[in-house]
Amino acid sequence: MSRRFSALLAAVTVVSSVAATQAQKLSAVADTFVDSDQPTMNFGADSFAEVGVLGFPKDAVERALLTFDLSSLPAGTPINRARLRFVLTDAEPDPPEFAVTVLRLAGGFDENTVTWDTQPPALPAPSAMALIGETIGEVVDIDVTDLVRAQRAAPLPNSISLRIAPSDETPAFDARFFDLATKEAEPPQAAMLLIDIAAGAPALTGRGVPLALLALALVGGLAMRRRRA
Repeated sequence: MSRRFSALLAAVTVVSSVAATQAQKLSAVADTFVDSDQPTMNFGADSFAEVGVLGFPKDAVERALLTFDLSSLPAGTPINRARLRFVLTDAEPDPPEFAVTVLRLAGGFDENTVTWDTQPPALPAPSAMALIGETIGEVVDIDVTDLVRAQRAAPLPNSISLRIAPSDETPAFDARFFDLATKEAEPPQAAMLLIDIAAGAPALTGRGVPLALLALALVGGLAMRRRRA
């Protein structure tokens, strides 16, 4: 086989990957919050989880804790994108207009017993930040792709626990907080992870199509010349 023919044959096999994705919707299997002003109180039965900083005279910090089961994701599948989604059910002010940071927890928690004093520590990186500018009743989406990817590469890839906390937890005179609905709400409105995973087989697309067609035509022409010779 000539070098030219080999090169043309190789060109026929040029493919590019289809940007196909498969969406996964995972509801929180545990959701609650912890309050620094009530460090031994558990709020697992509440229909909301509160995030914010409450000013004088309480001077409290509140953080939401969420756990998602990732076991339905195929092992080794690339995560294209992951979003944390929840419904804003209350806020002060409205919209709250303050930044939050989402971190992974170093361990899981029991929503029926966890308190401020017993909450698992958060891993410092990776992190996701967002400014909560939505109003009551609107849906909030936060990109947590890096956090989900990191968990899938961790020793326990089938579960992820997240903490949503104010980026600035310094006590302020005015309260700033928001509530997100939990699975205990009526109707249940648990926070969700929307995960896009890679799907589909390679196929000709983009520049690969005309290149392959040209190569096929050239190979066909070479074959016809050989027959005539």
